[in-house]
Amino acid sequence: MKYWINSAYGLFALGFALKFFHIPFNAVLMIVALLALVILYALGAMRKKIERVRVLAGFSATLWLTLLLSTTKFYPGTLVVLIAAVALTAITVVVATQKIQHGPLLPLIAPILVALLFYFMPSHKKYHLFNIRMNYEIDRDFYSWDKYSWFLYQNGKIEEAQVASEKALIIASEYADTEWIEFIEDHNRKIKQRSWDSYR
Repeated sequence: MKYWINSAYGLFALGFALKFFHIPFNAVLMIVALLALVILYALGAMRKKIERVRVLAGFSATLWLTLLLSTTKFYPGTLVVLIAAVALTAITVVVATQKIQHGPLLPLIAPILVALLFYFMPSHKKYHLFNIRMNYEIDRDFYSWDKYSWFLYQNGKIEEAQVASEKALIIASEYADTEWIEFIEDHNRKIKQRSWDSYR
């Protein structure tokens, strides 16, 4: 059981590392790893192969990693995941204190710190880190430039948003993608007019 649990954590770490380089299927690997952790901890609890505190700590870590995934992929509902993670972690700490078993809490520290680090990072910096900085196809990825312009605009970086939007438009024009050209031109216009209220 321990081998499979460690393998699931390793798979999540691999997916997260691939996310930095904007390599496809990174989210799939992380989601598979999270589902595997839920199943493994549930099986361990039902078969009583893992003690209660470790099961709670395992589910807590899984929730924090879910927060990390949803934060870095900009999925909706991150606040709900954060609340759930904090609540379950609090329960885990109470149970561990009652049973005087603080060892299982130590592996929780890293997921909590990493998840909170990215959760509170400004969205434009986070998007740049994961989708622009080491994106091997950034020279032809007009979608990422357009989305980056949105996060810059939302964070008050108007001039930088304009530059990113223009890069997106140039690349989309090179690929003669009519639909995206119109889409990006609309965004570009809204940036200039200071009227960009929603991405879509």
